[in-house]
This record gives sequence, structure tokens and C-alpha cells, in this order.
Amino acid sequence: SIMPVLVVLDFDFTVIDVNSDTFVVEKLSTETAQAMQRLKEASKENQWTAGMDREMACLHQRGVSIDQIESCLASVPIEPALKGVLTDLSSKDVEFRVLSDANTMFIEVILKANGLDQAVSRIVTNPSSVSDGRLRVSPYHTTPHPPPSTSPPNLCKG
Repeated sequence: SIMPVLVVLDFDFTVIDVNSDTFVVEKLSTETAQAMQRLKEASKENQWTAGMDREMACLHQRGVSIDQIESCLASVPIEPALKGVLTDLSSKDVEFRVLSDANTMFIEVILKANGLDQAVSRIVTNPSSVSDGRLRVSPYHTTPHPPPSTSPPNLCKG
């Protein structure tokens, strides 16, 4: 019998050619340089996901809606050749999963906008939800990894 095939891909800089987090912040923030600096500082402290949650709060405070975030995300292309491969693989009973430290909303919106939402069987990433009209981003893991791991607490892929 034929062994089942599982394909697992990262999302940012793999399925898409950008970092979805910084793409949204750069496109929608009115204070891009300051927002990117705050994210850089959060990254140095292994707190990227908390930093993204704060940036989503900043966007919300400046009147950016969930619809505007989704429209921004929908503009992120997936290379046609990769779209073809992923569509072809899913039609051949190859299971395709995404493992990413982005977040559910960003990944789901981009996949759907590119016609690939049905090709993906599972997304393992930081959860996101909408609360009072604002996007909340939470870490996948809430406890630090044991030493000697230097992975951020949100999601270890190593």
C-alpha cells in the first residue's frame, strides 16, 4: 500500500514572500517607523506575539477596522507556481499543513484570498480572535520552553 504523504510548510517567507505581521503594520500604521521599532524591541525580548497584539490595539485605537486588516491581508499574493503545486498536491490526497508563528486570522484570510483555504488540512499557529472590534493575538504556548531552548514562548518549530 502507498504511504500517506504529509507536507508541512512555514507561512511567512515560504508560502508567501513577506512577513504577514510586518506587512499589515507597514501598510496600515500611521506611525510605521515607531511601530516597527516597538516590534523589534518585542522580538529582542522574545515577545513578538505580545508585540503584535499591542500593534493590533494601536491600529484599532486609530480606527483601523477588521475589514481593513482583512483587505490588506487579501492583497498578499501567493506565487502562481506554488498555488498550482499546493492545489495539485491536495487533489492527490497529499495532506498539506501550515506551521507558523503568524496567527490564524492572517493565514486564513491570505489562503482564502488565494483560493487555497480548502487545500490546507490544518493550521498550527498563534490563535487570534476579534474582541470588541479589535484583533487579539495570543501565543500558541503560554509557558516557556525548558532550557536550553532559546525559542520564543509562542511557538517552537525546532
